[in-house]
Amino acid sequence: MKKTILIAFLLIGIFSGIKQSYGDTIPDDFMLWTELKIKYQIKPSKFVFVWGTESRFDDGASEYMLFNTTVGFYYKVAKWFQTGLYYRLEKELGKNTENRVFPQGTFKVKAGPVKFAFRNRFEIRMFTSGETRFRYRLRIKFGPKFKVATITLNPFVFNEFFFETKKSNDGFNQDRLGTGLTIGFLKGLVKYTPYFMVRFDQKDPWIHRYVFGNKVELTF
Repeated sequence: MKKTILIAFLLIGIFSGIKQSYGDTIPDDFMLWTELKIKYQIKPSKFVFVWGTESRFDDGASEYMLFNTTVGFYYKVAKWFQTGLYYRLEKELGKNTENRVFPQGTFKVKAGPVKFAFRNRFEIRMFTSGETRFRYRLRIKFGPKFKVATITLNPFVFNEFFFETKKSNDGFNQDRLGTGLTIGFLKGLVKYTPYFMVRFDQKDPWIHRYVFGNKVELTF
């Protein structure tokens, strides 16, 4: 446990340095993101069907801003790797509807009590305006997992980097740094995750905004 705490503090310190490098422009409001995800194991195969929906609220969580729904699957190649293919329909108020296709692969490693997950996502973003963009996202997530009575607890820290083409700010243009806690019930069939995130966007200069999130995941 002492090693886990030490690693967490060291990495949070590194991420804090990253945060300072973006500048100090902070809007006065925050966002609220809510998500529901349902997973279904296609037995006896190693395929897992996934469906999810998300709503986001802006301006101090008082203004509805975005809706998306995602469907797809992933395949458990090994304990340390899984890969999948997904489709997302997303609509943000005041912007064109987006149809997004994205394959992704996740590598998992364990260092003592701490589990690391490296998610690689390649997105093809097709807008109703006729524009198409390509984006790569790398998310690094880590944290220990332990059991208390009949529930499991998984505190975690994550950092996700965004690289995009065909946009005024090509290249590295977004970063998400956050922390949260996943609480598992009924042997992991029901999971609830509250989290807090700082979202950095490449404007002129970089700005960062605060996001409070809630996620519910059901597995059948």
